Amino acid sequence: MHLDDERVFRLLAEHTGDAIWVVGVDTAGAPTLVYANPAFEALFGTPVTPDGWLASVAAEDRAAVAAAWTSFLRDDDALDIGCLLSPRRGPGQRRRLVGFTAEATPSAPKRWAVVARDVTAHLLADEQRRKSESFLRLLTDNIPGFIAYVDADDLVYRFVNRSFEVGFGRPRETIEGRHIRDIIGDANYRFALPFIDEVRAGRATHYENTFKLVDGPVWTRVNYVPDLDADGRTVGIMVLSYDISEARRAQEALRQERDFAELVIDATHAIVVVLDRDLTVVRFNRFGVELVGWDDATARGRDGLELFPVTSHEEERRALLRAFAGEPEQGRHGCVATRRRGVREVVWHYRLLSEAGLGADTLLAVGHDITDARAAETERRILEQRLQQSQKLEALGKLAGGVAHDMNNVLATVTGLASLLVDQLPAGGTAAELVHELMTASRRGADLTRNLLGFARKGRYRTEPTQLDSLAQQTAAMLERTIPKAVRVTTSLEAASAVIEGDPSQLSQALLNLALNAVDAVGRSGGSVEIRTFTRELGERDARPDDIAPGRYVAVQVVDDGVGMDDETARRATEPFYTTKPAGHGTGLGLSMAYGTVRAHGGALEIASRVGGGTTITMLFPASDATPPARPTPAGPSAGAEPRRAGTVLLVDDEPSVRLSTSRLLERVGYRVRQATNGLEAVDTLAAGPDEFTVVVLDMIMPVMDGATAFGHLRALAPDLPILLCTAHQDEELTARLLAHDRVALLAKPFDLHQLTEAITRLCEA
Repeated sequence: MHLDDERVFRLLAEHTGDAIWVVGVDTAGAPTLVYANPAFEALFGTPVTPDGWLASVAAEDRAAVAAAWTSFLRDDDALDIGCLLSPRRGPGQRRRLVGFTAEATPSAPKRWAVVARDVTAHLLADEQRRKSESFLRLLTDNIPGFIAYVDADDLVYRFVNRSFEVGFGRPRETIEGRHIRDIIGDANYRFALPFIDEVRAGRATHYENTFKLVDGPVWTRVNYVPDLDADGRTVGIMVLSYDISEARRAQEALRQERDFAELVIDATHAIVVVLDRDLTVVRFNRFGVELVGWDDATARGRDGLELFPVTSHEEERRALLRAFAGEPEQGRHGCVATRRRGVREVVWHYRLLSEAGLGADTLLAVGHDITDARAAETERRILEQRLQQSQKLEALGKLAGGVAHDMNNVLATVTGLASLLVDQLPAGGTAAELVHELMTASRRGADLTRNLLGFARKGRYRTEPTQLDSLAQQTAAMLERTIPKAVRVTTSLEAASAVIEGDPSQLSQALLNLALNAVDAVGRSGGSVEIRTFTRELGERDARPDDIAPGRYVAVQVVDDGVGMDDETARRATEPFYTTKPAGHGTGLGLSMAYGTVRAHGGALEIASRVGGGTTITMLFPASDATPPARPTPAGPSAGAEPRRAGTVLLVDDEPSVRLSTSRLLERVGYRVRQATNGLEAVDTLAAGPDEFTVVVLDMIMPVMDGATAFGHLRALAPDLPILLCTAHQDEELTARLLAHDRVALLAKPFDLHQLTEAITRLCEA
């Protein structure tokens, strides 16, 4: 070393706190202590030998240090070793021994220099840092949520906690030192960039987004907190993230419940309005807005009293204020004013929302519109009354049908036997005239039974084009001959060319019943009865009684200026057996039978009456385009015997008298007759000899097996055998099905010899 260099070395060595010593060799080649600085002497004292300082090395480090020292001097190995020293004074110190070799030069021998640096404070700092880092990791690893520290410049993770590595499913060693984009993915990185720029600018911020973790997608709230240096520059970003999936799910469930509640409220078929104490609308559901015709955008904030008609504002105000005072009038009937549907009747129910913890000083008012329900209830009562009347008519119809059936069997016997007598008595004699009158009475009885059947709604035996003008003239003429002279009967006939399809006998009887009722209403003191006919066109929008179909109708009207009826009497006038006449002066069936006839013809009956102002009853019948046939001249007694016929007739009837009279009629014209008392007996008889019979005369209503059932079996046994159906009353639908078969005809009871033989002849020749 140059002299100046040695001087500089000594100057530095004597002013440093590190122990420095230099070892050389003497002339004998033995190590010798060449130099030791003051810090060396203060640390080790003044060793007399170059390795005397080893005695100050702690026992646990001495062997290793001695071995390294020996290798350093002998083999010139590098010396760099730490150890604990036990100086003469003070506590032990951690020293780091670093040695270097100065090779021999022409002016100086080889030397070994050693520096013992005091690293106690540094090691303590390292230990403290290590402990602090361990504490930090212990703390952050036990805090819920993801915690990370990111370098603000390069956005590289410098630290992540246990939750972070578990959540992303990667050891922290593979996360720390990586760019955040590599960990959270491109999409989340692009989403986070605006917030990263915000925190780089020194402002804390946060956002919410989904992250794809090991357990699946997780909603996370990410908080960015800037780490500022002394100059206020952001050097790092503290990232604190929390799993908010449960909170989001709860929030979403709450939102869905709220939306569902809003949907239910808006969809409910009731007015739902929330008012504050000033009666201002706070909430109004969609149904209510649409009902009253308000603008949805301006419904809130309007005066709640605008819901009601102006005339009821004060009444409604008092009712609402009572409800606010805790005295609501539940189920209170009121009215709501609407723009398009007029005033609606509403039933109100109230609830203070503060009682339910949903709002202070607000009132929930729920109103149910009962306007349509009221109308429906009225309609229901009307229909119920009609049903009751229909049930009464049905019950009476069954009774009338049974009576008509039995009566027709009696009339069939009378008519049949009387027609036999006509041909056997001298023409022009008293006996012949009496028999002729007997047949006329029988036919009149048959007309009466047809009227009963019309009342019973069992269908019509005859349907033919009929002029109501003609029936009106006949009825008026009959009345003029029979009623008191004080009652004036007039006609006003304006439907001469109009025709309906119907049974003239039933229609005539119905009109007569109405006319006789009118005569009774006028009384013997005098008055007028007018029979009118006219046509009426009923359109889709016109009021149509009894729900008859739109179209052209022919009307026959009976008008009187008698005592009239009140509303209740008019409403019940068509009920069977209902009458205001004294006992013994009326049965209460006249209007009922007329009503049944009208309905059986597809029409309707209208009653307009006022007490003291007379009554007008109108019968409406569907008009027909048919031409009425010319009326044949009624036939008198037969002028001669029927032509003789041959063959065997299977006569099927449960009534003995009918079988007797019909058999005599058939035998009178030459037929042989086999009798059966019911359908089953008839089937057995035909099965025994199907080729024996020319025709079957089959009653429709019988015990054991009725005519319709027997018809099927008879046709199966003899498909071409003619069958004449005979009945007192018929099921039109069933009869139509049977008549659709070939070689089948219908003959209504009662019938005479001519009608029976003519029907059989036409059937067999068809």
